[in-house]
Amino acid sequence: MYKIVSVVKFGRKGSKDGEFQSPYAVDLDEQGNLYVVEQGNHRVQKLDPEGTFVMKLGKKGGDDGEFKNPCGIALDRQRRIYIADTCNHRIQVFDSQRNFLFKFGRKGSKDGEFKNPYSVDLDEQGNIYVTDTLNHRIQKLDSQGNFLLKFGEWGEGDGKFRVPSDAAIDEQGNIYVTSTRNSVVQKFDLKGRFLLRFGKYGSKEGELNWPRGIALDKQGNIYVAEANNCRIQKFNPAGRFLFKIGKRGKADGEFAAPFGITVDIKRNIYVADTLNHRIQKLIVQ
Repeated sequence: MYKIVSVVKFGRKGSKDGEFQSPYAVDLDEQGNLYVVEQGNHRVQKLDPEGTFVMKLGKKGGDDGEFKNPCGIALDRQRRIYIADTCNHRIQVFDSQRNFLFKFGRKGSKDGEFKNPYSVDLDEQGNIYVTDTLNHRIQKLDSQGNFLLKFGEWGEGDGKFRVPSDAAIDEQGNIYVTSTRNSVVQKFDLKGRFLLRFGKYGSKEGELNWPRGIALDKQGNIYVAEANNCRIQKFNPAGRFLFKIGKRGKADGEFAAPFGITVDIKRNIYVADTLNHRIQKLIVQ
């Protein structure tokens, strides 16, 4: 039996430092600092481990260093920041001091082009995986944004997606993808070959309703944020249900359309509680 031991909440609705407007994604650096992507404020904020504002990056626009409804973030070991600049149909990369480094992608369906990319993720070699959401596929690029491979297409069967929203990469290079409108999670190897799927539409244990964010812990367990069921579910590496936490609401441990999720080395769970305009840190035992 699992339970929430304690909850730490960061933020409230607004546009000031430390406030959020529709936070979509979260990530952590090695020092435990928290990075939050806000779709509504078109920016990224960095908070220290206690939730104190440190810095912000971006504003609404289409120039370098500006965003339009960003939805995803990833950090590499050099503390570079990768942002899925969703409605500008591109990925932007910055150093740890907020300096713009480079960008790649444009609107389209050819290799290296994107249509509303929702997330960006990295593997151990620094390759970049983009959830190319409205092209219903995943693209893999090298560390400079050069196209390597793609997999997926619109559909219901194995290896097909309807609005893929997020991806997570394990230490072996396997890729887990939330296919939101299919209400499933699918797993692929590093060549993009289908391995397994789990979940189906519903609200029972192990069922999914609009799965959005996905994260892995060091043991390979899988955490899925469900927007419509307003909860987090945990599965083992084979896709077997382990536990669920949360329900719709505003109290501690409750959610309103949680979209983004990440897990630290202690298996504390950080959730972008999107329509409550806050981040929750859940300590679960």
